[in-house]
Amino acid sequence: MWTDSPNAFHHRSGRLASVPVAPVQLQGQVYDALVALAQVCYAHDIHGQLPEALSAHAERLRVALPELFAVSDERGTFMASALDSRPPKPSPMAVRTVNMGFLLDSEVLAGSELQALREVIVEQLFTATMLSPFGIVGRARDEVRFEKFDYHAQVWGFAVHKVANGLRRSGYPALARELDRRVLLQARDGLLPENVGAGPEDELQYCQHVLTVRRQAADGSDTTTVKERPPAPYAAWTAGAILEIEAQLAAPQADEGPVLARPEHSHASTFERRILDGLTS
Repeated sequence: MWTDSPNAFHHRSGRLASVPVAPVQLQGQVYDALVALAQVCYAHDIHGQLPEALSAHAERLRVALPELFAVSDERGTFMASALDSRPPKPSPMAVRTVNMGFLLDSEVLAGSELQALREVIVEQLFTATMLSPFGIVGRARDEVRFEKFDYHAQVWGFAVHKVANGLRRSGYPALARELDRRVLLQARDGLLPENVGAGPEDELQYCQHVLTVRRQAADGSDTTTVKERPPAPYAAWTAGAILEIEAQLAAPQADEGPVLARPEHSHASTFERRILDGLTS
């Protein structure tokens, strides 16, 4: 998992999660892997129980995802950051993170029956509490464990670009270009930073070299950690995101046509315009 810091998964109250947890972004990756493996079986004339079991498991995951992860409260509807899978039943960690946007870059949410869920995810990602001049914050600013320079609360270029690719896949190319434009701003100092500060201001801020983090441990005690954190000025996955964005900007936009032609995307431009108009209002 890329979300590997000790406080990456927590409940809305701030209580840290206990293992095992089921991260939301992992579900989309697993779904695509199961479908691909079934296709490999059929391509090599492997029929019978194995590909059928893979396909069946993928479908169970697809059905369970909205049932188990979708949360609706005064903040709106969104996908929880993870499930606390301890008995007696899984419970969602009702925290908004960039990771719910990873589901857009997966076939797990494809189809007209899940259009409404895709739209509420997009709406959440473009709210003032999640949007930054440099992309999407790792953790919403009004979540109890948000800190501007917390490792997985910061804005990660590769993560924002993955969401942008998901927006293209879902039929929202203008929103994708808007996110990619913000990712490019992360490199305006000539660096390819691993992440940048998650504040709302236009100033490009890098993680402080010495960081003091005060948080509550899983046992409820207060802890203070002082650690040296270099700003990681050159990160390979940021470089990869920037290169792909530049290539996409240079290429004709015709490749978006087949996606937009899907029936469930017939009103996509109207939805996009509403979101974009909200950014400038």
